[in-house]
Amino acid sequence: MNVNTINSDLSLDLKLPNLLPGGIAKAAHKAKADRLLGLTYLTQVIGVPVAQLILGAPGRPSTNSNTNAFLKRLVSKQLMRELWHEPNEFNMSGRVFMLTEAGLIRAQSVVQLPELHDYNLNPESVRRSQLAHDLAVAQIAAVFLVHGAKIVATDLSQRTKFGRSEQRHVKLPDLVVEVSGQMIAIEIERAPKNRREVDQALLLASRSQHLPTIWLVNARVTKGHLEAGVASGLINQWKLSSEHKWSPCGKALLPMNFRRKQTIAPLTLATLNRAPQKWLAQISESAASFDDRVGQGLRKLGWEWTLLQADPSDQGGAFFELHHRPSGESFIVSTQSDGIWVMCRQEQTLGEGKRLRFTSKHWTGEAGPPSLTLISEAIAETDLDLPSYLRDR
Repeated sequence: MNVNTINSDLSLDLKLPNLLPGGIAKAAHKAKADRLLGLTYLTQVIGVPVAQLILGAPGRPSTNSNTNAFLKRLVSKQLMRELWHEPNEFNMSGRVFMLTEAGLIRAQSVVQLPELHDYNLNPESVRRSQLAHDLAVAQIAAVFLVHGAKIVATDLSQRTKFGRSEQRHVKLPDLVVEVSGQMIAIEIERAPKNRREVDQALLLASRSQHLPTIWLVNARVTKGHLEAGVASGLINQWKLSSEHKWSPCGKALLPMNFRRKQTIAPLTLATLNRAPQKWLAQISESAASFDDRVGQGLRKLGWEWTLLQADPSDQGGAFFELHHRPSGESFIVSTQSDGIWVMCRQEQTLGEGKRLRFTSKHWTGEAGPPSLTLISEAIAETDLDLPSYLRDR
């Protein structure tokens, strides 16, 4: 999906002041209108701040007067309709815009989708409680767009893949974007969630997708539950009784490779407007900090490991050694050119080893520290006494 791709056969006569020559100005206005309609199709609604971003340039949003004139023209052309929503920090004016039937047809011809999704054209049936959430999604989507990122999917576009009953067993991110070749999922948690809701969200997310994920969270208690679940990796499983009451029914362990990819931040106007490259840096910092904590914990348990290096006996292969000081046990973790990883004791042959679930790209030939996820998974396959948080690897 790419809302940067414009269908040049479509036209919209937007007679607004512009310093560019007439034909070029008209084409530029049309391109911006297409992007605005396309984004509205993907996020259901937009606010004035979103329009200012799309109609402006990175770091230089369109002025209020130009934006209002542009939106007024789209409404007069019956491509958008204007609603009113209680003002909030993300949309101070309270003005909200959604597509009309003509606007939907236009937007669906602009947005490049493998499969088109349904769009709710009835403003009366749009839940007011959902509007604030959707406006926040539209805001961060617009920020990523104007900085050159691509929108890969939204919650709305993904629902076409699943039936109503199937949607209960997956966690569809609100937004998936591609930045500098890297895919990122974004979750907006505006409404407060209790411990059960957070546990269930994390468990479904860990089973549904494996992208680095940014969680923007409004309520402090929700943020605390998320941070605790990701840090410990241990969450409750829940069941609904015949009296329709939820209660814990056991524990679940979140995969380490999932936990290291989660970045949790407060939902504010500043975080919604943060540039994509800054998010990439924060995601990298969060993963490095997580790896550092895990590495320190494993070393306290007496584990040591060597650098990952080329295997002289297998062209295209690599290995590293794993040692457990308290027991004196040593292991070799290796991969061949097929990317399959095997862990075995030093006295065992490769065929006697245990295959790990971890997969990676072919060996690049450069020595370096092995992944903490790979180390943890290999340790979990040993017969040694281990802390419970490693037993799911």
